[in-house]
Amino acid sequence: MKTANVGKRRILSVVASLLLIALKLSAFIGCRNKTGDVDEFGSVTVVVAVGEDVRAYEVSLEGLDGAKGAIVLLDHLKAEGKLDYTAEDSGYGPYLTRVGHLEQNAGEGIYVGIWTNVESDIDRESIYATTVEYNGAVLYSANVGMGELNVPDGAVIYFGELRY
Repeated sequence: MKTANVGKRRILSVVASLLLIALKLSAFIGCRNKTGDVDEFGSVTVVVAVGEDVRAYEVSLEGLDGAKGAIVLLDHLKAEGKLDYTAEDSGYGPYLTRVGHLEQNAGEGIYVGIWTNVESDIDRESIYATTVEYNGAVLYSANVGMGELNVPDGAVIYFGELRY
C-alpha cells in the first residue's frame, strides 16, 4: 500500500511541475519577436500595484519617437530616477522580475503581471486571462511582452502581482 501512495505522489509531483512550467510559458503566448509601436505625442500612465500600495507615473511620449515597445517607458522612468526595474533576457524579449516595489518571488508563486487597455495587445480568450480595475477602467492581461506591447496615447500599462 505504501508503494502505491509513493507512486501517486510521484505522479502528482510530475503533473504539478508540468503545470507550473506551462503556466510560466503562457506569459510568452503571442510573442512574435516583433516590437511594439510607440506614438510620437501624448502620454501614458504606468501603474505599479502591490496590494493597496498603488503608484502611478505619467510618461510623456514626446522625445520617445523611434522607440519600440513599452519597455521604453520603464527605461525612461529609470533614467529619470523615478522607477527602477530589473529584467532578464528571455529569448522572447525582456522578462520582468522587478518593477519598483513589485518583485517576483517564484518560491511563493508571485510573478510580475502586465495588464493594459491597449486593444491590440489584450487577452480576453485564454484560460489565464485576468482583469484588474484602475481608476474605474477595466484593464486586461497583456498577450504580448514588454518589448512588443504597443504604446498609443492614453494607454495604461499596469504592473501587479500575478500568482500561480
